[in-house]
Amino acid sequence: MKHGAILFGVQCLLNFVGTVNLIATSQFNYAWTITTDIIIAILGYLQIKKIAEKGDGLWKLTGFTLGAVAGSILGIFVSTKILG
Repeated sequence: MKHGAILFGVQCLLNFVGTVNLIATSQFNYAWTITTDIIIAILGYLQIKKIAEKGDGLWKLTGFTLGAVAGSILGIFVSTKILG
């Protein structure tokens, strides 16, 4: 369950940052695009490392899936506020 919660947080943050990145890229906002690209690379590495650990398969899948949904929704909402 602990691994599922960690993956939920990482995946939520990753999808949030990814959504902001796509919107920043579409608006030619170079500063936000570079910043979010760096964050995506770091989170992607941490995510792969956490998934590779043994145990809690169902909890990992659940956290990963729900984190993706939550992060995307949060990303759309926040990016409209910070990027317009």
